[in-house]
Amino acid sequence: MPHFHTARDRSTHRRRFQFQADCLGLEDRTLLSASPLTRPAAEVVIASTTSTNRVNTVNLNQNQIAVAERFVNNVYYDLLGRAPTSEELTRGVNQISRGQVNARVQFVRNLLRSDQFRANQIAEAYQRYLGREVTDQELQGWLRALGPNGSVGRVELALLSGPSFFRQAGGTNAAFVQALFESTSGQVNPRVAANLVANLDSGRISRTDAARTVLFGSRSAQAFVNSAFNRVLYREADAPGLATLSQRFQATRRPEAVFEALATSREYLNLSARANGDLVDTAASAGIFNTLLAAVGAAGLEDTLRGEGPFTVFAPTDAAFAALPAGLLDALLLPENRPTLTRILTYHVVPAKLSAPELLNLGSAPTVEGNSVTVSLNNQGNPVVNQAGIVAVNVLAFNGFAHAIDQVLLPPGIVLPS
Repeated sequence: MPHFHTARDRSTHRRRFQFQADCLGLEDRTLLSASPLTRPAAEVVIASTTSTNRVNTVNLNQNQIAVAERFVNNVYYDLLGRAPTSEELTRGVNQISRGQVNARVQFVRNLLRSDQFRANQIAEAYQRYLGREVTDQELQGWLRALGPNGSVGRVELALLSGPSFFRQAGGTNAAFVQALFESTSGQVNPRVAANLVANLDSGRISRTDAARTVLFGSRSAQAFVNSAFNRVLYREADAPGLATLSQRFQATRRPEAVFEALATSREYLNLSARANGDLVDTAASAGIFNTLLAAVGAAGLEDTLRGEGPFTVFAPTDAAFAALPAGLLDALLLPENRPTLTRILTYHVVPAKLSAPELLNLGSAPTVEGNSVTVSLNNQGNPVVNQAGIVAVNVLAFNGFAHAIDQVLLPPGIVLPS
């Protein structure tokens, strides 16, 4: 069960972080009907009228095609991390466009049970637990061993109990148990840890037994479920959903069961059908990023931000650009200053699709420009990137997220034109 958070205390932003959709006066279009496992998510989604690819299907009106395309594109990005091919898009549209919710549910389930989804999970597990990429031979071996119904939890258990993880942890039972907790939940249970070390030292249990206890324990289950909420629904887990899915994970020991519950929930199915434009079209439809779009055009970055991505853009509002020193923006837009403008703009772009909770969990993220930005809460409990306030979050496009900010970010060491 690859986790999508770092081992750090999450209590502060759970308590203080609130989505700031109303700061921009934007209509909240994601107050979705809650399933038994979810609640409405207060996120900003600004829809536009274009989609990533177009398909030629017969006996379907344009609205049906547009809705189906939005859904297929978003599900591929969320679950597989890429855009669908033309064939996949056409096949997906034909599969779901005539159906109701059940057709969408089956489409999502098919992707969750695909070799590519499992391969992505296996690759993430190798990076998380061993700090390296999985080899093609290892990957193909695991896919064969798991077969159509096997769980990636088996892979994780093998990695955590294997000699490489033990050696990297420090080579002692105490260090091994400490690393197990830090790698799975980020929180050590002192009583359980002491018992595990004592039993390992006496030979009463094996490293596999210890890894199983921690990996499928309550703390690891809750950490995994919360990270799955962030990945699939772009928000923190609510208390009922966290309790229900943590229990399901512990009972089944299958991370796939958690992903399926979230990705087939009514909240996700509705959310995935709503956002359809690329980042440029989505920003244009908001009406408050006109200066940013002009700068993107001047720097020649528009085609990139219309591409597959995925990207996370910290988008300065028009007011943020207006607050720059007099004459600076005009100077940056001159052709001779295009390299400087490009560096500034790419410092606002992270080459990954990261929701606000994921950014806060990470704490920092490398940008396309090369330097990293920090994301945290200020003393008032409000989210900031570097020192800029994040005034609206999770503006969803097919190829990523935009988070509106109230200042223009400047990369370290940049020399501005006079």
